[in-house]
Amino acid sequence: MTAAPDTLVVTGPNFEQVEAGDLLVTPTGATQDSLADLLATSTGGNVATALITGNASTLNVRGQAANQGGAVVVTGGTSATSANAGGAVSVVGGTPGATGVGGAVSATGGAAVSGAGGAASMVGGAGGGAGAGGASAVTGGAGAGAGLGGAVTMTGGLGGISDAVGGAATVRGGAGQGTAAGAIASLVGGASGSGATGNGGVSRVVGGAAASTDGTGGAAQLTGGAGVGSGLGGAATIAGGLAGATNAVGGAATVTGGAGQGTGAGAVATVTGGASGGGATGNGGAASLVGGAAASTNGTGGASLVTGGAATGNGVGGAATITGGLGGATNAVGGAASLRGGAGQGTGAGAVASVVGGASGSGATGNGGAASVTGGAASSTNGTGGAASLIGGAGSGNANGGAITITSGAAGATGVAGAIGISVGGATAGNGSAITITGGAGAGGTASGGNVNLVGGAAVSTGQPGEVQVNADSNMVFATYFFTGSPAATDQVFFLATRALRVKTMSEVHSVAAGGASTMTVIKDTGTAAPGAGTSLHGSGSFNLNGTANTVQNATVSSTIATVNLAAGDRLAVKFANAIQSSAGIVVTVGMVPI
Repeated sequence: MTAAPDTLVVTGPNFEQVEAGDLLVTPTGATQDSLADLLATSTGGNVATALITGNASTLNVRGQAANQGGAVVVTGGTSATSANAGGAVSVVGGTPGATGVGGAVSATGGAAVSGAGGAASMVGGAGGGAGAGGASAVTGGAGAGAGLGGAVTMTGGLGGISDAVGGAATVRGGAGQGTAAGAIASLVGGASGSGATGNGGVSRVVGGAAASTDGTGGAAQLTGGAGVGSGLGGAATIAGGLAGATNAVGGAATVTGGAGQGTGAGAVATVTGGASGGGATGNGGAASLVGGAAASTNGTGGASLVTGGAATGNGVGGAATITGGLGGATNAVGGAASLRGGAGQGTGAGAVASVVGGASGSGATGNGGAASVTGGAASSTNGTGGAASLIGGAGSGNANGGAITITSGAAGATGVAGAIGISVGGATAGNGSAITITGGAGAGGTASGGNVNLVGGAAVSTGQPGEVQVNADSNMVFATYFFTGSPAATDQVFFLATRALRVKTMSEVHSVAAGGASTMTVIKDTGTAAPGAGTSLHGSGSFNLNGTANTVQNATVSSTIATVNLAAGDRLAVKFANAIQSSAGIVVTVGMVPI
């Protein structure tokens, strides 16, 4: 039975009339309580009212104290009509005063004396038949006016006092049944308002901050689910948001290492392919950095950049390194590192693959960065260093193979263009190595071999043209006049050019002096000029045939390029200015370079 609201109880020596709710009773072996409450709980009766109102600052609903604490269940009513919903159960914080905060609503598991605290669960209702399970929603309160919407926070429990770990906070999609996939677990930023410029809310996964003296911040991980059997592991994707409808740019996707503090270095940002399984032949997963594909009619594919971090002050900019993977333990080859331009489509050319040194700063003396292609160093006892190869691309059909061009850097306003050096590495013992430049071999039939062509640089105006040198000396072609005994003092041609040449040096020696004044000059004859009728190649003076016998005389060659250049058909001649007298054994040699 239950005590009606108007029930009075007669009690005490004076037979006082007391309401059932004000009469305290202590049952045997139980806790003291009001008579009205004890009557209701002892009989399992229903509270037949639409409202239960506390008569003090707190209204407590407690489960019965017993060996196993009694549960407290609040259940919505069962619908009596098949198509109608069951009764809802709402727990709502109290309405505040004019400027106060609305009352909080808390669901807290029971505190334990020695065991684990009780769980606090919010579970959607189970579906019946083929019906979906009920959703379980936690939603912050709606803001009013310019106020922010209420935050929703899910926090693991505080760790115990003795170095215990805090409780985990997990958002997990529901498990599938049979062959059905597990449900998605989403962390989604809030949608913007419908105005012109509002941005969607950020979605963040942030590791916990360390509060200890030297503790490490908690890691933030995005990990695909583990596969079973022959199933693939779940992909982990970070994708920028879809752009708006009107030519907007898609959202960036960034992986950034944490910033250092004080003198600490910034943390590494790593994109790493998955490790293979423990079997004999599984390969490690590739790590790809791929620019976005263009979907427009003529759009350019997105660039793929690996850029070292910018330095500050006098610091060096961060290096950008592409390194092949380490070889396996048993004499395996290291992984290749390739820099390759994109392939063309249809008749389009393949893209350039460039290795470019960094630009200098804008100050007075900074140098541009070098661009180096270096073979790998051998670390074994007697291993050969890795080759550095520069190879033009192979042609197809009847097209030519790709050319190889090595071009030094252009000079500044008054500087000299950069030199090109090809040097063999220094030997630590034994002979130095040769440098070989070989023209391409012909293939099939009577095809010719390729030439090796060395061309000096062109001069501007009256400047000295560049020349091909051997060991810093341009003399490669030599013409000699000689006469055994005493010649007649007759002007005579001794060399006919069959290609373009430039005179570089002229020398003379004789075995017997003339015995009197006697000189000779070397002449360039052109066209139909008679021997010795052309232009002197001496910058000044001439050979003295009366000089000391067997002593070499070196002439000063003219500095006028037009004078010293020979075209095919031009000749070299000796011109005597005096009688031969006693001169004998005269030899003249002219050194030239092809141009």
